[in-house]
Amino acid sequence: MFCYRCGADLKDDAIFCENCGTKVNEGLNDEIFQKGSSHVGKKIKFIVPIICFILAIILNLSCYVYESKVNVSVENMRQQAEDLALKNKLPEAVKLIDKAIDLRPNNKTLQLDKIALKDGESVESHVNNVESYIKKQDYTKALSELDISNNEIANNSGSFYQMLNTNIENKRTGVSILQIKSEMNDKNSVDELNNLLVKINGYNVVEAKDTAEAIKKKIADISYNKANEFLIKNNFTDAEAAISNGLKYDSNNKKLLSFKASIEKHKEDFELQEQNRIEQAMVSAAKEDENNRTNAVQVVKTNIILDEYGDCNISGNVKNIATKPISSIQIYFTIYDINNNELGTDYAFISPDYLEISGTGDFESVAYGMPDAHHIKVTNTTWYIR
Repeated sequence: MFCYRCGADLKDDAIFCENCGTKVNEGLNDEIFQKGSSHVGKKIKFIVPIICFILAIILNLSCYVYESKVNVSVENMRQQAEDLALKNKLPEAVKLIDKAIDLRPNNKTLQLDKIALKDGESVESHVNNVESYIKKQDYTKALSELDISNNEIANNSGSFYQMLNTNIENKRTGVSILQIKSEMNDKNSVDELNNLLVKINGYNVVEAKDTAEAIKKKIADISYNKANEFLIKNNFTDAEAAISNGLKYDSNNKKLLSFKASIEKHKEDFELQEQNRIEQAMVSAAKEDENNRTNAVQVVKTNIILDEYGDCNISGNVKNIATKPISSIQIYFTIYDINNNELGTDYAFISPDYLEISGTGDFESVAYGMPDAHHIKVTNTTWYIR
């Protein structure tokens, strides 16, 4: 053992250095302390970088996990927004996309989705304008508005734009049908109505089929009325031709088929009446004939129903109170509003055309464009005695 201060050789049991007088244990303790401190320092220098490295890894993993969760959340919001957009719930979709963009402002997919949703809102705005034009019955401007919206998205593709195009075309179909319906009210010839029928048959939707039936019904009414005009003049050939023309558009129309049979009966009756005219003029039948000619029809009930287009559907029921069968029964009436103001006049034929004694028949008519109609009053009735 040596003295730590002077380096002199020391005995094993020495307490003080014989050369310099330094206490041996004190120096030994200081040496031990210095050696221990040096050892601890080396350990600390080794451990600190490891701890920093571990902390850095933990921080990076935490950031990665957080960013991954944000990415998953953003993608979920984008998917939800897409689903809402395809269900035509644009406001909800826009909110989700804006929220996703706040988290990922540089995401190009989100930016493209935002542009698509703006296009959808623009189309929706045009469609709303179409509704206002429809209320004004300005169908030309309504169709023009749809053309504008179609042009705005013409160069885009994808399921969302396909849905927008489908919505536009569905709305265009609806407007076109309403336009044809409106034009139908102003047409009063079979040829004009046939042109509209050709147009409406190009649309395969329920509304188009309903409008087509309405056009066919009006064609049948026109054919019926024209045939009746010929029948009144005993022009049976032209009357049959008018009915046949109407049946070309609706071969199963019960009204026309019934009237066709009635014309044949009228023709037979006319020939018989010509042969038996003298007999019918006999005095014994004069009184009964008079009653049958002046008081043969009793109006049992009348009814008015307004449809969603403002058209007035008029119907009613009559009874033959004569002592003979009657036919070609024609009823004339005036249409009033709720305040008894006269709106117009019209007439209708009873179906079936031929009524036995005490037999009943129905009539119906449509007064187009009379949304204020409330009730009718029968003003006159005509018929033929069989």
